[in-house]
Amino acid sequence: MRNVRCFRFLGMMLFSMLLAPVFSSAGGDENPLRVECGGCYPGMPIKSVCAADIQTRLAPEAQLTQFDCRIESVRDASSLLFLVGVKNISDKPLQYRLNIALVEENRVFEQLVPMSGRSPVVQPGKIKTVRVHFPETTALPKKVRVRVSVALF
Repeated sequence: MRNVRCFRFLGMMLFSMLLAPVFSSAGGDENPLRVECGGCYPGMPIKSVCAADIQTRLAPEAQLTQFDCRIESVRDASSLLFLVGVKNISDKPLQYRLNIALVEENRVFEQLVPMSGRSPVVQPGKIKTVRVHFPETTALPKKVRVRVSVALF
């Protein structure tokens, strides 16, 4: 079991390292919420409170409903917080993999949505909101890349 966890961790690290080149910069939109599509369903959040240049790649089964970013104090230290809402628009329960990349800071975060539960899935038509912290990041990012894909296990 220990080796399985180790290989899974190494696989996630390798995937995260390869994730940054996958995102390509979209054209020179003046819309601060840009959408790019390369084999994924383009989707824009319904509500967003983030001044960054945001590029999204979404699975056809997912829709972003919320994308907020702010600096928040956590345990007496400032950190960057993202609030991300993911809606299941398919007809079956799914678990998603959320990747957030801070382009200029060279930092990537990956999380399953939902992370835990008896049956960790988002039911059709339901929304799951998650909090993503980037510790030791005290400035709002200028460029963010967001990818939501279906978690396959």
